[in-house]
Formats: sequence, structure tokens, C-alpha cells
Amino acid sequence: MTDLLNAEKLLQAAEAETGLGDYGDDSFRERFAFAVEQLNNVSMDDAGRQRTAGVCHWLLTSRLNFFNDHKTCPGLADEVIDRPLFATGEPRAGTTLLHALLSVDPDAQSLRFWEVMYPSPPPGLAKDDDPRRARADEDWREINEMAPEWLKIHPYNDMLGDGLPECERTWAMDFRVMTPTAWWRAPIGMFLAGGPADAAAQYRIHKMMLQHCQHGRPKKRWALKGFHGPRLKTFFDTYPDARLIWTHRDPVQVTASRIGMAITLTRAFSAGQPIDEKALAAVHLAATRGGIQDTMTNPLVNDPRIFHVRYQDFVADPVGTIGKFYEFSGFAMTVQAEKAMRDCVAWLKTLPGTPVFVACPVAFDFMFVQWYLIRFARAAPFGHSGIDLRTLAMALENSNWQHTAKGRMPTRWNDPLPHTHIALDDALEQGAMFCNMLAELRRKNT
Repeated sequence: MTDLLNAEKLLQAAEAETGLGDYGDDSFRERFAFAVEQLNNVSMDDAGRQRTAGVCHWLLTSRLNFFNDHKTCPGLADEVIDRPLFATGEPRAGTTLLHALLSVDPDAQSLRFWEVMYPSPPPGLAKDDDPRRARADEDWREINEMAPEWLKIHPYNDMLGDGLPECERTWAMDFRVMTPTAWWRAPIGMFLAGGPADAAAQYRIHKMMLQHCQHGRPKKRWALKGFHGPRLKTFFDTYPDARLIWTHRDPVQVTASRIGMAITLTRAFSAGQPIDEKALAAVHLAATRGGIQDTMTNPLVNDPRIFHVRYQDFVADPVGTIGKFYEFSGFAMTVQAEKAMRDCVAWLKTLPGTPVFVACPVAFDFMFVQWYLIRFARAAPFGHSGIDLRTLAMALENSNWQHTAKGRMPTRWNDPLPHTHIALDDALEQGAMFCNMLAELRRKNT
């Protein structure tokens, strides 16, 4: 097979499939041609080029439909992104845990992988049974099968299509950054080439993506994560009322962890091609040095909209740190929320036996609920008692952790309840699942 990665033919195929031709940027065709030229320099066989061409086609059609939505969907471009919260820091500095904790606040909303992987039509208008959710789940099962070591390093990947993407994933369709969560099917490893960076163009797409996902939904504040340090001026030009929490970790630990991650992903997504670990280490050491140098010399790091925190302080008290960030950002606990906490404690006291906290995953939800209860109800009714549904599933199914992600749990444990990511709906869904699992456990033990 020849001529598989031909920029003009790929553009024509995407336009023919969608019936559209506006990529939203006059410079895009030239940039895409440059990206394809870079990809053609990567050593791969025809099967690999075919898969790479498939990724290009997916991103091109997504872009055409995405920009068309903004022209044709009434009110979409008028959505206001109000006072968003962002987590940032060097890679491997605790920002993923920070983002995950911010995302479970009932008053917050975060991007989900299924939304940025399949953004058209606007996800905010999607139904609970939208097939894009299942499609993204299958994509992530494929990623996890290809990169099982990544799942160990980054256990949040088991959230599949409901996982939390970094902000950089929103502009994958711009062909400037070849992020693995868009390019896993192409045998290119941790490919760092692509088109030249353009922060204004990238944040334009980012903001459009937030509008896309906010449109049609109740308004909540955004809780997001990305590597915004090198782009602070454009970041604040785009979101002048944003607040940014920035974690700082020992550079030696950051560098070692980052190199390990890069080697893991390159090995997973290179289709068995040999990799030069020393060369990879040098690239990511230089990238870390560059990021730290930028942080040390950028006057905007002292912007009053940025809340700086040391990594060791965050991991020692993650929820307390978030509480301080909320105060810094001007978000207070509402009277209604405080009353709900106190009512919850009062209700728990009426129940027989010892309260045990059940969640999936218990590590996230327990910390948040425990902090709220102590802070606003001055009580810790659960003590240190908690049951994790995935751990229980491992015991019931005699399985391992990787095979107990929610999408892989037996359907017999599910009740016909909505899956909306609204806190109350999630609690009811997980509670019903636990009851079904507990009943099965009791049957096995009798």
C-alpha cells in the first residue's frame, strides 16, 4: 500500500464524508500538511500508516463538525464561561488527583473524555443513552489493553469515557500536539512533533469546547486541568476571571516520574518498535528543565489569580487544600449545602448499627464527604470505615483490579437507574449496586 498518508487526500475524504469544508482557521490546511509530513518521517509499516490515516480522518471530521456546530447551533457561541477553576503544575506533580477532587464537587462540572473525543453534536444536548458514551468506553478499554502499565501509573484511566481529560486534549484536532489519548492507534509512541504552537488558537478551541459542553446544561462552575504555566498571558486573556491552583513538586521527583511515564507510553504505542530510552529521557529532562526555567522567570507566576501550593502540603491534606483554594477563589459553602451536611449527620444517627461509607472509588468520595462533614457539621460519623465497590467486586468475581472498572462489572449488579454524574443520581446508582453485590455475597456465604 502506498500514498496512505497524503494530506490533500485526507482533507478531501473528510470533506466528502461531512459535506463541510470550513476548518475554522485559514492556516489549518498548511499546518495539517506539515503534521502529515512529520508523521511520514516516523518509521512504520503500511498497516501503521493506515491506522495513522484513520486517526487523521477522525480528527479532521471532528473538527469540521465541531466548527459547523458553532455556526449553526443557536446560542452556542454565546455561552459565557464564568469564573472557571483550573489545576496546573509540572507533569507528575499531583494535578490529576487535584483535578479529580475538584470534579466531584456537586457544584462543579468537568470535561469528560467522551465529550472531547466525540464533541459533535454538542454534548450538553446529549441524552443519557447517547452512543458516544459507549464508543468512548470501548476506546478506553482498547487503550488500557494496549497500555496496562499506564493504568497502574494512572488508575483514573479505569473511568473510561467518563474520565477527566487534560485541557490539551481539547485541541488535539488542531494537529499541534499529538497527545496519546487521541493518537493511541497510530504507532508513533510519545510523538512530540506537530504544528507550531499558537496559544491564542489553542485557547480559542478550548473555550469553544467548554461552550459546546455547557450548552443545554444547568450552569455550574468549571473545574479543569492543564499545563497552563508556559501560556499564562493567553490563558488569562481568554479567562480573565479564572482562578488557578498550581502545585509545585521536587523537580528531581517530577523528572524521574515524567521519564518513567514517557517510556511506558512510548513502549505501549510504538507497535513493538525498539525505543531509545536514553534519548527519551534526555528529551523529557530538557522539557522539565524548560518548564521550571519558565516558571522561575515568568513574572505572571505572581499574578494574584494564582494559588500556589507545595506538593507535599497538598498530599498531606488534599481536601483541606481545596478548601483553602475555594476561599481564595471566593467560593463559599452555601447555607443549603451546610444544612444538608448537618441533616446527613442527624439522619445517620437514626440508623441502627455502625455507619460504613460505600463508594466507587471510596478514596475520592470519602475524603470529600469526610472533610465537608467535619468542616460544616463538626462530626465524623463514618470514622475510618469504608468499603470500595471495586475491591468488593474483586472478591466476588475472583478478579483483578483492572477488570473491575465500572464498565466491566457484571450487569446483574445494575439497577435501571440514570447515569448522569449528578451527585444524588450517582449515590443512588452506587447504593443499588452495593445492595445487589451484598445480597450475592450473603448467598455465597450461606
